[in-house]
Amino acid sequence: GENNDTTKVTFLYSFAMDDSPLKKLTDSLTVSFMTELKVPVRVDKKFFQNEATNFLADFKAYESESSHRVYPWYYNVEVDYCVKDSLHVKGEFMMDAYTGGAHGSHYVAYRMINTKTNKIVQLADLFNNRTELDKRAEQQFRKEYQIDANANLKDEGFWFEDGKFTLNENFYFDQHDIVFYFNPYEIGPYAMGSFTIHIPLDSLRDLSIKR
Repeated sequence: GENNDTTKVTFLYSFAMDDSPLKKLTDSLTVSFMTELKVPVRVDKKFFQNEATNFLADFKAYESESSHRVYPWYYNVEVDYCVKDSLHVKGEFMMDAYTGGAHGSHYVAYRMINTKTNKIVQLADLFNNRTELDKRAEQQFRKEYQIDANANLKDEGFWFEDGKFTLNENFYFDQHDIVFYFNPYEIGPYAMGSFTIHIPLDSLRDLSIKR
């Protein structure tokens, strides 16, 4: 059937080969993105088949127990790992799902992997002044979303603690920009949607830690 009348699960994925030094880390990232499991799990075709089976079983159980009309669920996931440069691999995770309620849920996560250390890159690994980094990012944020420079972010409907703009660790970068992504409900209500900030790396060169 069509998506609007049939419960459906779709997975699109790419990940490290079995003999890759990154395999254990990419598996861990994928599992943490898709499940609440805290133990190591091998990510392969069987893993995704099990996730699909469990999702469909949950729907059938919900449908059998419900006393009212049940609308079809859906669960769409994309997992991708790609080489960005000689030292970094970008992990990209996208999830779009509906399991009842007024609307579905959408989530996007990015992780940069240092292939030399086999660890996730944090902002502290890249920049030496977090306060100044947040300040410049806020300027770009206000510019991209046409928010007055003097406007109080809390008054504008945002949920930043004490109305103070703060970057998250959901980012990726290439040769030219570093890109930050805020999911729905992260810094504002669902109706405000998601937010993306593109910051030219040249504008942050004086804050960069030499690598």
